[in-house]
Amino acid sequence: MTTLFEQAVVAMEANIAADLTVIADGATVTRARVGPWQGADLPAYVLTYGPDASLGDLGPSNVRFIDWEFVVFVDYYDKLTTTALDSVLQAARANIHRALMADVTQGVAFILTTIPQGADEPLLDDSVEQKTIAYRTNWVVRLRTDIEDIETI
Repeated sequence: MTTLFEQAVVAMEANIAADLTVIADGATVTRARVGPWQGADLPAYVLTYGPDASLGDLGPSNVRFIDWEFVVFVDYYDKLTTTALDSVLQAARANIHRALMADVTQGVAFILTTIPQGADEPLLDDSVEQKTIAYRTNWVVRLRTDIEDIETI
């Protein structure tokens, strides 16, 4: 069985992959990718885990569940020859936002909400003719697990 954290990221991945603009752009959507990119792999959205913390300060004396808050990073990667990088980055950000905010529970009962946390400065490698960009958006997911088992509610 997988943890509810992983199930949340899987749901987020599916929601981004189902976005009509992402589909039309032919983008790949994946989790925790490592290794070099090939041209056919781009554009791409990659979801990775960030830090997490329990929201309750009462510990086990609380109730039969724990509310958690954890960060999910959604990175956008692409190689471009266009000079309109800002437009491309903002379109990617809009795709992510639309897909994740359409249902803040991501369609699963144990997610309480999804909260946008902005974006980091884009990383640009312009040492070659075809520029490589990486753009990270940050999301906080609040979810509820059983107090004894993070694989169940």
